[in-house]
Amino acid sequence: MPTLQEFVTEYIETIGGDCEEVEPQVYDILFPEGLAGQNTKFKRSSLPSLNELAERGLLRVTYDPEAVPEHPGSQLVSFGTPLVDTVLNDAVRRGRTATAYLTGLNLQTRDLPVKIRRTMKLPEGFDWLFENIRFLHYPQAVFWFEATFVSDIKEQEVLPVGFDLASGREVRRLDQLLDFERLEQCPTQSLIEVNHIDLTEIYLKARHETVRTVSALGNFRRRELETRLNKQVARMQLYYADLRKELDEQERRSIKKVSTNVETMESQEKFVKRLETINREESQRITELRQKSELKITLRLANLLIVQQPKVCIQAVATGKRGTEISSEPMEIIWNPLPEQLEAAVCPSCGGSTFEFRLATKRSKTEHPLICGQCVS
Repeated sequence: MPTLQEFVTEYIETIGGDCEEVEPQVYDILFPEGLAGQNTKFKRSSLPSLNELAERGLLRVTYDPEAVPEHPGSQLVSFGTPLVDTVLNDAVRRGRTATAYLTGLNLQTRDLPVKIRRTMKLPEGFDWLFENIRFLHYPQAVFWFEATFVSDIKEQEVLPVGFDLASGREVRRLDQLLDFERLEQCPTQSLIEVNHIDLTEIYLKARHETVRTVSALGNFRRRELETRLNKQVARMQLYYADLRKELDEQERRSIKKVSTNVETMESQEKFVKRLETINREESQRITELRQKSELKITLRLANLLIVQQPKVCIQAVATGKRGTEISSEPMEIIWNPLPEQLEAAVCPSCGGSTFEFRLATKRSKTEHPLICGQCVS
């Protein structure tokens, strides 16, 4: 994890600015001019735009509070200062999408045919015939969705979800895929990218999965809010019930003191108005409590990372006892070197995932000789 000083220095140099160290933790920085799209301020109007920072010319900054008196006119750089908030906002905007390459994987797997025969089951008497093997890049799309839950308090959850763009399957081991010690900006070897599904289609799947998770989180928060609201409403009702009892006692004592009917009627009218005020205030307070406890959920895509992961693609056909091929076309069997295991194959009939193939029967209503167990049933 880089320090704030390292982050700001790298950021200035990345956007084309200049950063010169005057002495330890004291720098002269210069923002580049003409940054496209940076004329507008951020949502927080107090933050300067990058163009405004560029117009100020050379800025002297320090990361050491004790160095400020020694350098008049310098700015202290720390979290929460306008300069750092502007830099962070722009860095987030620039870093919403990125591509990285997963490196350091061993593609030369020993006894791969044995592993395939042991894992990918065929009907008795049949075997795999391997025709071709290729090393390809399989893009993995990792989406970070930001869910915001607003009621009487505001909470945020960042929910990552990953999908293999080639198979359309969800990535279950994001921690392995996002091993930042293995992610590089350039690949160690040039590989062809496999044909894959359109990113828009995968985004819709990722959003659908995230919505399910957010719905569960929202239901949990709603139950908590409802429990807390019921307790608050009960305390509020008890408080105003006590006020009504006190008012009733005051009314009875007042009636005993008055001597004429006119005074009695005036006293009753006064207490009726006070009772209406108490009831109206109770209703307003409870309505306000219910409004504050209403849960509003928003979901947005915060970041997207495409990880190009190398995998081994084996083309194989199933053969019978006499060596005759029974599959109409070669099947693709994928070896994933990250978890060091085979991925489920695709059923040629239904497109589902399977590790076991069976012979199609006359009742299967399919042209494919090998199908998964789900198609057989």
